[in-house]
Amino acid sequence: MRRCVAMAFLFGLAPVLAQAHNYLDPNRAGETHIPDIAVSRVVYRLLSAGEVHRYGFTASAGQELFIQLLGPTEGPDALHAPAFALIARGHPLSLGSARLEHGRWLDAASFRKLVGAGDADGLLVVAGEGAEFEPFFEPFTSTGYRIRQTLSLSAPAEGSYELVVFDPAHGSGRYVLATGRRERFGPGDLLRFPSVWLEVRRFMGESTAPLWVALGVIGAAAVGGTALLILHRAR
Repeated sequence: MRRCVAMAFLFGLAPVLAQAHNYLDPNRAGETHIPDIAVSRVVYRLLSAGEVHRYGFTASAGQELFIQLLGPTEGPDALHAPAFALIARGHPLSLGSARLEHGRWLDAASFRKLVGAGDADGLLVVAGEGAEFEPFFEPFTSTGYRIRQTLSLSAPAEGSYELVVFDPAHGSGRYVLATGRRERFGPGDLLRFPSVWLEVRRFMGESTAPLWVALGVIGAAAVGGTALLILHRAR
């Protein structure tokens, strides 16, 4: 009975997970590797003053690169708008092949040294400050965000790419990095739901009470179901 209740709970989450991103744990000691840039993934991080966060991935020629930077809707971090740079190692990048839905372009040449791009590397830099943002509600964790930058383009060549998140004004605050469009979830993601939900809600400064209420209801249902089953067998 308890197993049936648990399975029903997990399968009930499937429609919600279908609208969410795979949670990616960042490497806080160095560059974070993004396993598959086509799969939707999300990273929640705090950018300290003067800090630079790096994310590396590989892409095939013509593969879509989808990158989005979001922030909280309330609190002091709602005004924090870091920038991000896309670096193509050894390949050019042009504004003509890129679609910018949110954010604004910055002069890439001014940030080439700061983000660690070589003379032969392609570089695009997108700012969030001074640009229009779009509100967004994420049903997986029931949290709200401001979409500050959205960039999509086709990879010019097969090879290594790097995303660099930084603040040109040397400010600090929370940000959310989302990459990829393809949703892909397995049993492990369903089982991680409670812990990821808690981590994200705490990171965003939201109450975690709803999960405890839900788990309490599920626990009570499991105990009640088990008791009924025992009584039924005892007759």
